[in-house]
Amino acid sequence: MLVIQSKPEYKIWFKNKEIDSNKLVEILLNANCMDFMPCYQFKIMGQIIKQPNGKFIIFSSIVDNVTHYDMTAEDIVELWKEDNREKSIRMKIDKINRGENPYHIFKLSYEDVFSKIESVHGKEVSEDVKAEIEL
Repeated sequence: MLVIQSKPEYKIWFKNKEIDSNKLVEILLNANCMDFMPCYQFKIMGQIIKQPNGKFIIFSSIVDNVTHYDMTAEDIVELWKEDNREKSIRMKIDKINRGENPYHIFKLSYEDVFSKIESVHGKEVSEDVKAEIEL
C-alpha cells in the first residue's frame, strides 16, 4: 500500500509536461527500471525502518514521506528483486532486526519519520500518515 503526499506547489517537468510529484512517484514506481534509470535511483533512496508492530515502512527522501508500510521482509526483497539487490536488502533487514542502523546516510528512527513529514508537509499530513500506518 502506498501513502504518498506532496506539496502541491512543487512543479516537476517530465517529458516536456508539467506533472505533480504524486504523478512522478507513480511513474517511477511503475517504470521498468531497465528502461528508466530514475526508477532505480528512486528505489535506492528509500530507508527501511521497523514499525512498532514488527513490520517495515519505507521512507523516501525524494518525496519526504512514507511510500510503503506494513511490509514484511519478503515484501521488501520482492520490491528490489529486479535490481538484483536481494542479498544487500536481506543484510539491511537483519541489521535493523538486531537494532543496528545499516545505513551510512539515513539515520531516521520511526518517530523521526513523522517529524520529518510534519516539517515538510505539515502536522495534519504527518498525523494522517501515522494514523493510517498504526490502524
